[in-house]
Amino acid sequence: MISLNSPLRITLLYVVCATAWIWFTDVLLFNMTKDSFLLNGFQHLKGMGFVIFTAMILQGLLVKYQHARDTERHTQQELGDAYRTLFQESYSVMLLVDPDDGTIVDANIAAVRFYGYDLDSLRKMKITAINMLTDEDAHHKAHVTHHQQRNCIRFRHQLATGAVRDVEVYSGPIQMHGRVLFHSIVHDVSERIRREHERNGLLRLASALRQAETKEEILPVLLDQTLAILGSHSAILWRGKPADERAFADLGRGVWAGFQGQSISLDATITGQVLRSGVPRNVANMASEPRFYHGHLFGPDAAAMCALLINQDEPIGVMWVARDTPFSDDDVAALMAIADMGANALHRAALHAQTIRRLERIEGLAQIDRAIMLSHGHTPALETLLEVVTTQLHADASVVLLCAPGQPHLQCAAARGLVSATCERIAALVPVELAEHVCASPTPSDLHLDYAPLLSTVLAEDGLSYGYAAPLVVDDRSIGVLNVFLKSPEVINDEWCAFLKTLAGQAALAIDRARLYTNLEQTALDLERAYDETLAGWAKALELRDAETEGHSQRVVSLAVRLAQELGLSEAELSNVRRGALLHDVGKMGVPDAILNKPGRLTANEFEVIKHHPVYAYNWLRQISYLQPVLDIPYSHHERWDGQGYPQQLKGEAIPLAARLFTIVDVWDALTSDRPYRAAWSPERTRAYIAEQAGTQFDPALVPVFLRLVGG
Repeated sequence: MISLNSPLRITLLYVVCATAWIWFTDVLLFNMTKDSFLLNGFQHLKGMGFVIFTAMILQGLLVKYQHARDTERHTQQELGDAYRTLFQESYSVMLLVDPDDGTIVDANIAAVRFYGYDLDSLRKMKITAINMLTDEDAHHKAHVTHHQQRNCIRFRHQLATGAVRDVEVYSGPIQMHGRVLFHSIVHDVSERIRREHERNGLLRLASALRQAETKEEILPVLLDQTLAILGSHSAILWRGKPADERAFADLGRGVWAGFQGQSISLDATITGQVLRSGVPRNVANMASEPRFYHGHLFGPDAAAMCALLINQDEPIGVMWVARDTPFSDDDVAALMAIADMGANALHRAALHAQTIRRLERIEGLAQIDRAIMLSHGHTPALETLLEVVTTQLHADASVVLLCAPGQPHLQCAAARGLVSATCERIAALVPVELAEHVCASPTPSDLHLDYAPLLSTVLAEDGLSYGYAAPLVVDDRSIGVLNVFLKSPEVINDEWCAFLKTLAGQAALAIDRARLYTNLEQTALDLERAYDETLAGWAKALELRDAETEGHSQRVVSLAVRLAQELGLSEAELSNVRRGALLHDVGKMGVPDAILNKPGRLTANEFEVIKHHPVYAYNWLRQISYLQPVLDIPYSHHERWDGQGYPQQLKGEAIPLAARLFTIVDVWDALTSDRPYRAAWSPERTRAYIAEQAGTQFDPALVPVFLRLVGG
C-alpha cells in the first residue's frame, strides 16, 4: 500500500490520477458525439470538474500529511524528552560521543560522579583523554568488536583522581540534533575482574599446593602466588604459637627476603599481638605503626595486612603482605582464605613428613635390632644406635655412658660426632648429681649445661650448646645414660623426646643382651671346659688301665689338631678333632684286661675282640648329644683307604675326614712308641712306611701334608 506521509509520493499519485482522468474522459466524449461545439462544451465542463475534484482530493491528502507530520514531531519530542530524562537520571554511566573526532558531546550525572570531572569539563574532553588505550589500540578493539558482531568493548578508563578502572562499554549509533552520535553505556567491571583474578589465582594456588609435598616446596609457592593474587611486592611468613616467646621467619619475599631465618619477640611486635589475639590486622600506613618490625624499610605510603595460619584451631604462624596502596576488606578476606589453604597444605606436609619420619625411625629401630641380634658385644649395636640418633634425631653428637660399680664417674661405652672433646672427657665431666637426676627421671631430661660449666666449656669447643639425656633402664635399674648434644634446639619436641626415650630403651637392651651373652658365653666356656676335663679324665683312666699307651692320648691330640689346622679346618671342627682324639680308644674299656694287657701278640680270636672297641665307643658316645659331633674318630679311625679296615669297611672318601687324618696320626704315634712286643721305630722308618701306605691304608692326599708336618 502506498504511504501518503511523503510529499513526493502525493505528487506522483496526483500525476498518475490526472493522466488517467484525461485519457479516460477524452475517449468517453469522443465516443459520445462528433459535434465539435458539444465536444468543446464538454471539455470545459470536464476541466472544471477535474480541477474541483483534484483540488478536493489534494486538500484531503495535504491535510492528512500535515497531521502525520505533526503527530511524528510530537512523538519525537516526547521520545526526546523521555530519552533526555533517562539519559540524565540513569544510574548507569552514559556518554554521547561524536564518532568523527571522539569528542564527548554529553554525559549524564552518573558519569560526572564516576569520572570525577564536572559536566563542562567532560563535554570539552575527547574520549582518548580518559581511555588508557592508544588511538590505534582503541580502533583495533573497535574493529575486532565490529567484526565479531559484538557491541561491547572492554577498556581501561582513568578517573580524575588518577585511579584506573576496568570498564565495559556498550555503544550504538543514535540520531540527535540532526547528526549521528555514539550512545555509550559504561559499566565499571573492576571489582568483577578483581574477583575473577582472585578466583583464578586461588585456583592456581590450590593446584600448586596439591602438587607440593614438603614444607620447603609449599612455602615458595604460597608466598609467590599470594603476591600475584593481591598485587603486592613483599611477603613473609612468621612461624610461632601463642605460647612461644619468639617467632621465626620461615621465608620472605621482596623487602622481607633478607629476614629468612631471623626471629622476633612476640611481646614486642605487632606479629605477637596478632598471634595471641587471633585478630588479623590491616595497617594502612606501616610508618605510623611503631610496633611494626623494621617498618622503616618500606616507603611512607606502604600498607600491610596479615592473616593467621591456623591448624586444628591453633594458630601456627602469621603471614604478612605489603604494597604501596591500601588493602581493602576484600583483600583481607582473600588473604585469610589463602592463609587457610596454606595452613592446610602445611598440615598435610607435616603429616607426610611425620609419616616418612616414623617409617625411617622404624627402619632405624630395625637396624638396631639386627645389630643387637648379630653382635656378641654391645659395641657394634651401640655404634648403630648412635648412627640412628644422628640421622633421626638430627643430633650433632651423642655419647653412651655406663655406670661402673665402685667408680666415681660414668664410663664411656660409645660416642659419635665429637671432634675436640673425647668420650672419656665427657664421662669425667658429667657431675654425679646430674647423672643421678637423669637416671631418676622417667623421660629424657634437659642437661641444663649452664649448671655444668666444665662440661659446657668442653662441648662449646665443638659448637654444642644444648644437651638432652635419657636413662638406660633394665629391670627398673639404671645402668647408664644416653646423651644427645645439639647446636640448636629447634628440632626438640614431644615426638623427638619420645623417640629418644625409645632409643635409650634399645641401648639398654643392647647392653643387657651383651651382658647376658657374655655371661652365657662364660657359662658355655665353663661347661665346655668341664666337658673337656671330663673327657681328659676318661682318656687318663684308659691310659691307667692300658699302661703301654701312657701319654698316647695327649700326643695324638696335639698332633691331630696340628694336622687339622694345616688342612684349614674351622674352630668348631678343630674342637671335634680334639675331643674325638681324646676319646679315640674309649671303646677299649669294653675289652677284657686279659686281652688288653696281654704282653705278646694277640690271637685271631683276641684280635676280633679288639676290633669291636670302635663299636663299643659308638654305642656309648652316641647317647650323649654333646659328643655326637666327635663320633667320627672313635668309630672310624681304624678304617682303611682301600676298604680293608674295620668295623664298617668304609673306603676312600666315604671315611670321615677327621677319621682319615687321625688314622695317620695314630699309626705314627703307635710306631714311634715302645710296645711290649717291639721297640719303637725311628721317625725315618715310620715316615717311609706311611708314604708307602698312601692310597692303601691312608688317604693319599693327606699323607704329603702330614709328612711335611713331621719333617719328612
